[in-house]
Amino acid sequence: MNGHLKSTDLFNVAQYPEICFQSTCFNVKDNQARSVISNLTLLGKLYLLP
Repeated sequence: MNGHLKSTDLFNVAQYPEICFQSTCFNVKDNQARSVISNLTLLGKLYLLP
């Protein structure tokens, strides 16, 4: 299974060896986290996650 995840069918680790998740903002209300705004870089593309 690990080999399949690394293959070009899915994550293409040979060409894109890194995946990056970066939190940019935490929204807190009443001392509890309500939402997280973040960036995800996957297969060389940046996705903004609200």
